[in-house]
Amino acid sequence: MHRDDEPTDAVTLYEEGLKAFEAGDVALARWHLETALRLEPERIAVLVRLARCLQIQDDWLGAAELFGRLVDLHPTHERRDGWRRQRIRSLAAGGRREDAHVELERLWRETTEGARYIDAVTNVDDGTQHQLRFRHVLIVTYGRTGSTLLQGVLNSINGLLLRGENANAFYHFFTLHRAVRAEVRRGLTLLPTAPWFGFGEMGPDVLMAELQPLARRLLLGSEAENPAVTAIGFKEIRYFDVVDDLEDYLDFLGQLLPDAAFIFNTRTHDETVRSAWWADQEPEETAEAFSRLDAAFTSYAVGRGNCFEISYADVAGCTDRLERLFEFLGAPFDRARVEAVLAIPHSFDPKESR
Repeated sequence: MHRDDEPTDAVTLYEEGLKAFEAGDVALARWHLETALRLEPERIAVLVRLARCLQIQDDWLGAAELFGRLVDLHPTHERRDGWRRQRIRSLAAGGRREDAHVELERLWRETTEGARYIDAVTNVDDGTQHQLRFRHVLIVTYGRTGSTLLQGVLNSINGLLLRGENANAFYHFFTLHRAVRAEVRRGLTLLPTAPWFGFGEMGPDVLMAELQPLARRLLLGSEAENPAVTAIGFKEIRYFDVVDDLEDYLDFLGQLLPDAAFIFNTRTHDETVRSAWWADQEPEETAEAFSRLDAAFTSYAVGRGNCFEISYADVAGCTDRLERLFEFLGAPFDRARVEAVLAIPHSFDPKESR
């Protein structure tokens, strides 16, 4: 790729690489930056931009190596922790999740607060998890209600692995199951004389039997062999999108994840509307939508022994209502562990996945 008129000094090569990157030509940018790096192996700007090129090209382990080199070469740099986090992210994306976990824990344990948090949210087999009343726990909510904080708090319960959002992936399970249930009679014919021949073999019960273990595998992930995890679940904020189907969808989730607890998490509407998350929405329309969803949550929860309603104020303030949530789940309330979680910010960062 080299031509006689190509620049040969690291600074010019970096500048050319930056121009190519900003123009969207990542491959050309990478070539310039790699050439610059051979001339000056320790230049921070080149290493950072080249690592970004590799991430865009899905060369995650290559990016991890570069961020690791930055950390080693510049141990006192103010951006060192940021590079470490990028290395951890790249290791995870490149399939080395165990290594990523080890490095992330090492990073967190460098501070007292971080070490307390890791100890609080790490599942350990001390027997307390066997007191849980449910096999599955689902946080049902909308954006900016403090649901990530509640997610962290509930992960302080030994035995409970509560995952974060999944872009409403299980709603697609629901629509598939509903479609099969609605059309299954068309496939009752036993001969290929009919266009729906064989569809009856894909009955809703057969489909559910396949979806249940799949859902558990997706939620357990790398914790599938952890004997300390005896209850799993997730939180999701995208219930605005399914409010018209809410009752049917929650009933479906109760089938998909049997013996499930539903925790309805809300927040005062004026606090929620002021969040930057909803900044581009009309406040009055948004508040009205919140009210409709809150009412749907309450309507579903009434009379059901597996439902619990809680507010952001109860979680952030560590009130008696939060203690009752632990009692509802059948878990001991360890105030020290909960406070260790509450001491750490839990929120949406646009630079990271939520």
